[in-house]
Amino acid sequence: MDGRLDNILLKLKSGNSITNDERDYIRSKISFYDDTEELEQAIRSFGLACSPTLDNIKIIEIFLSSKSDIVLSGAIKVLCANSYWGLVVSYIDTLKSFLKKEDAYELSETQIAVFSVLGEYLHKTSDPNMYEYIYSLFITELEEYKDNPDFFFKARLERMYHCLDTGIRGRIAEVEYRVGKLEFPKDINQNVIMDVVNIIKKKSYKKNVY
Repeated sequence: MDGRLDNILLKLKSGNSITNDERDYIRSKISFYDDTEELEQAIRSFGLACSPTLDNIKIIEIFLSSKSDIVLSGAIKVLCANSYWGLVVSYIDTLKSFLKKEDAYELSETQIAVFSVLGEYLHKTSDPNMYEYIYSLFITELEEYKDNPDFFFKARLERMYHCLDTGIRGRIAEVEYRVGKLEFPKDINQNVIMDVVNIIKKKSYKKNVY
């Protein structure tokens, strides 16, 4: 890891300003395209140090085609997370393309980032189409998990459930969430599931009315 870059990122996360020299250092690190954790650090530093102008967005969008899981996850956070640029609406289809179950091993960090930003998006918008999409994935894979428990896919199931939970309960869900501690189906909050189903049903009702 790059000690200087680490210190710059720490300053930015603490809300402190950085020098022009430090800003230039971030840009120099991004230009290497070396698909490492160091590049992911530089991407996140860039996201905190720079505003989402069209030119800056294009710089980060390049990394959406990265073959590195950690680099790709960093680009998604910067473009879409509320703590960075919060542009998730512009990337819905792109985010969904990263959620295939067969990609879960190679894109584990990416899928964690996607489910996280979609949880924020759901809480902000109550988008019934996205609720339906995530809920359908969750129910399908929950049934598969019951028949064939797998620790790795349990983690993916947790992230899906947490995405729905964050959509409904927001910050409360974030505070209560403990990675690896959920047991399925025992720990599923049925009130959360009912709220999700009701949001989806309202969409169907409106469609029938009109």
